Amino acid sequence: MLIQHIHPALQGHVTQNGTYQVCPANAPVSLWVNSFWELTVDPGEYIYRSVPDNCVDLIFNLDDQSEGFVITPFLAPLECAIIGPASYFGIRFGALASQGLIETPLGEWLDPGSHVDTRGLLHPLLIEQIRVTLHQSTDFSMRSERISSLLLAHLKHPQIDARLLRFIRSVFNPNPFDCGVSARQLRRISHLHLGVSPKDFLRVARFQATLHHMNTCHNWPAWPQFYYDQSHFIREFKDFTGATPGRFMKMSVLYKKSINPSK
Repeated sequence: MLIQHIHPALQGHVTQNGTYQVCPANAPVSLWVNSFWELTVDPGEYIYRSVPDNCVDLIFNLDDQSEGFVITPFLAPLECAIIGPASYFGIRFGALASQGLIETPLGEWLDPGSHVDTRGLLHPLLIEQIRVTLHQSTDFSMRSERISSLLLAHLKHPQIDARLLRFIRSVFNPNPFDCGVSARQLRRISHLHLGVSPKDFLRVARFQATLHHMNTCHNWPAWPQFYYDQSHFIREFKDFTGATPGRFMKMSVLYKKSINPSK
C-alpha cells in the first residue's frame, strides 16, 4: 500500500503568466502521482531553480522527443539551465510511488542532482506511448488526463517494506509512534527506497509542510509549528531554497541566466 499524498509537492513561484502550470493528480492515479506540471520557456537563456520535495520527477521534452529524464530526490536547491524556446512536461511521483513504474529500487540507480535518462529505466514501448500521448493535445489539462489514463494501464502496487511505510506515516502523524525497526535498519531501507536518510526525509517533509503553511496562512508565522526557533527555520529554509523565506516567496524561480533573484 502506498502513502496517500496530503498536499501536492510545492515548488517556487514563476512570475511569467502561463509559463509554469501544475495540477494535482486525480484518483485513482493519485495513489502514485503527486502532480503533473508543464514548463514553457520563451527564447533566451534561463535558469530554473527547483527545491527539495522528496519526489521523483519523470520529465519529457515536448520539443525534442529523444529527450526524457528522471530527477531523483535532492537536498539543496537544484538549478537547471534552459535554452528557450523549450517546453517540458513532468510527472511527479510521491515518496515510494515511482516503483510503480520503475521496479528497481531508487537507491540502486539514483544520481542525486543529476538527470537520469528514462531509456535505462522504462520499457521503450512505454516511453513511446507517453510521447505519443503528450503530442495528442497542446492543452495541459487534457495532456494530464490522457497521461493519467495511460499510466493506470501500467502502474503496479510495489512491494514496500512495512517498516518503511510505518516510518513515513509517523512523519505525518501528530502523535509519533515506534516504527518497529532499529535506526541502522531504517537508514538502510530509507536510502534504498527513498533515496535519502530518514533524517533528511523528515527535514524535507517539514520544509514542504512549511511552504504549504506560508502559501495558505499569509499572516501567521510558519516556524512555530515546525521548528525549534526562528533561526532554525531560516537556516533550514535557506539550505533548501538558497534564499530567505521572505525573498523566496517574492522571487521567480525561473529567471534570466544573467540574473540571480535570491540576492
